[in-house]
Amino acid sequence: MGSMRQDGQTAGRRTGHAGCGCGGKRASARVAAVDGASPGRYAGAHAPRGQKGHAECAGGCRCKLLGRIRDLSRAGMQALDNGAHGEAERLLREALALGSDARAGAVIDAKTRNCLGIVLHSAGRMVEALAQYHTALTLIEARVGMDNRLYRVVAANSRKAAGAA
Repeated sequence: MGSMRQDGQTAGRRTGHAGCGCGGKRASARVAAVDGASPGRYAGAHAPRGQKGHAECAGGCRCKLLGRIRDLSRAGMQALDNGAHGEAERLLREALALGSDARAGAVIDAKTRNCLGIVLHSAGRMVEALAQYHTALTLIEARVGMDNRLYRVVAANSRKAAGAA
């Protein structure tokens, strides 16, 4: 752990952000790194080093929006595990809509589309599942290329759906 500065922050890492409740977690920085941009590129991203708090975006701070998208996706997959296909699809489509409104980024959109593809595949809706997988693969390839784990996972899911169609 770094030394304590006069402003109450630990040198080298932040201990919190004004008003966002994220506890200092740098979700937007992690997403920005995967999406190939600096965190400051996004409205509502964490303030540059030395500044306190967040710039506010229309829906509150970016951490909350990204957290909400993550929570909806997890809830959707949990609903699928419980056999509630309709609820799973609804939650994942809500996550996609929120991600689109918040400009969450290609990687988050691709992950959510992969989950939606899994739900549609398990419901026997192969054409729709394949469309979601194809869109996810296109987004991933455009943003980070094909040599990564996410691309391989989505491609494998797509092959399974194509084999079942």
